[in-house]
Amino acid sequence: MMHPELVARCMAAMGEALQRVADEQHNKQQQQQQQQQQIPQGQTQGAGGSVEGAGGAAGAAGAGAERARAIPLTVKCRLGVDEVDSYEQLVRFVRVVSEGSHVRHFVVHSRKAFLNVSWGRGRMGGGRRAM
Repeated sequence: MMHPELVARCMAAMGEALQRVADEQHNKQQQQQQQQQQIPQGQTQGAGGSVEGAGGAAGAAGAGAERARAIPLTVKCRLGVDEVDSYEQLVRFVRVVSEGSHVRHFVVHSRKAFLNVSWGRGRMGGGRRAM
C-alpha cells in the first residue's frame, strides 16, 4: 500500500506476461487445428502460422487486446501498513493500481500490516514462552 505505482507496474507486467502465454497457447492450438484440416479458400497462412482472413493482422491484434482484459488479475492487500492506514490512502492505492493495470478485483484483508515489529518478542511483547 505504500507504493501503489510500483504495484501497478508489477501487475501490468504480470498481465502482459500472462497474455503472452495465452497468445502462445492460442497460436499453438490454431496451428494444430490447421494441421488437422485444410485451410478454407480466401484465407492465407500468416508468417507466425496463424490464419488471417480479410481482417488480417489488425483483427488479430484487436482480439489479443480483448483477451488481455479477459485474464483476471487480483490484488490482495491489507487495510494499511504501519502508519499508512487512512481510508484516503487505501482509496488512492486502489485507484492508482486499477488505472495503471488491468486489475479490477481487490481483496482487502481486515487487518493492518506492521513491518516495524520485532517478531522475537511476540505479538503481546512478552517474548517466547518455554514449554
